[in-house]
Amino acid sequence: MDAPIQSLLERLQTGWQPATDEIDMRILQQDIHTWIFVGGGIVGLFDGGSFQEHVAGEVLWIDSKQRWALCADVVFWLHEDEPGATNLYANPDGYPRTGS
Repeated sequence: MDAPIQSLLERLQTGWQPATDEIDMRILQQDIHTWIFVGGGIVGLFDGGSFQEHVAGEVLWIDSKQRWALCADVVFWLHEDEPGATNLYANPDGYPRTGS
């Protein structure tokens, strides 16, 4: 696990709740829709110019309300809806949101 992920994991373990603009910019963030747990990871559809299935690495920490999950390689903002709905992280043009 790289240092930014380790640092974020330690912060989450204190009870801190993340916001998109408070996560180290070296950590990939992705909105993911219609997701499920598979093994120790998450599979779902995500917005990134095209809709495709993505399998994340091991889930390290997940919000009790399942709004986000920290995986070994990405922070997922979790949605139960179809791709293209309102995203927490990406603007409609695909670039990260800034501010709250």
